[in-house]
Amino acid sequence: MSQTIEDVQKEKVSYYELNKEKIRERYQNNAEKLKAYQTDYNQANHDKYISYQKSYYEERKEELLRSKREKIICECGKKVSIGHMSCHKKTKIHLKKMNVVVVVEKLESIAESS
Repeated sequence: MSQTIEDVQKEKVSYYELNKEKIRERYQNNAEKLKAYQTDYNQANHDKYISYQKSYYEERKEELLRSKREKIICECGKKVSIGHMSCHKKTKIHLKKMNVVVVVEKLESIAESS
């Protein structure tokens, strides 16, 4: 009988729930050893990790760039690309419009309560 991914995930969750204390205790007792192992593993496989990242990017480059170029409407009302959103949210235009929106919302809530 073959298991689906969902079945395996449910088993992992149920195992964790049943053995939560034992797992925490094992980690606390072996924290230094586990961290040292992880550090050694990361150093030994650094090149492998970097090459995987590069190949992943190259395989999905068009899709990733397309999604970054996609335009959306910001909460301030301006049309902005997804890749530029974090920069846009720091601009004077966005901050000024958002402050105006907050003030208007406060005024509306005061007017409603009166």
